[in-house]
Amino acid sequence: MAASERLFEGVHDSHDLALLSVNEIEKRIYPVGFYRQKAIQIKKIAELLAEGKKLTADREALMALPGVGRKTANLVLALAYGVPAIAVDVHVFRISKRLGWCQKDSTDAVEQELMALFKDPADWSRINQTLVAFGQTICRPIRPLCQVCALRESCPSADKSLPLQAKYIG
Repeated sequence: MAASERLFEGVHDSHDLALLSVNEIEKRIYPVGFYRQKAIQIKKIAELLAEGKKLTADREALMALPGVGRKTANLVLALAYGVPAIAVDVHVFRISKRLGWCQKDSTDAVEQELMALFKDPADWSRINQTLVAFGQTICRPIRPLCQVCALRESCPSADKSLPLQAKYIG
């Protein structure tokens, strides 16, 4: 079961979430990276919402919440509000650089480069989900599976010395 499904199991609103202890939140979201820090931040945000704070489709307001940076704010904008936004995480950053799409060395700059490359804002919200899945399965950080990658021939970073395999077997 995914961490978010475990987190919200039996939780009906922000009040229910705010009643969970940090320890219980940790257990529910583990093994997510930095789960202890994220549990603290989730608890704080739940308490703010339970007290009446409203979330809006405003990047700066979202980034004012505990633990929310530009990537998370962009994910919320895209997934919760349908606002075109590119969330640059480690996968999006790595793959964009490997494919030669982006040259810059900061996530904010890579976001800008991707926005310029993908000119239609309707495409922006899908970039994160697509590249995260690709980065977790094929274009992994260590030992990418270049030999099965559909982008191999056009990728400047591909290890083209590896034999091409017909299909990826898990």
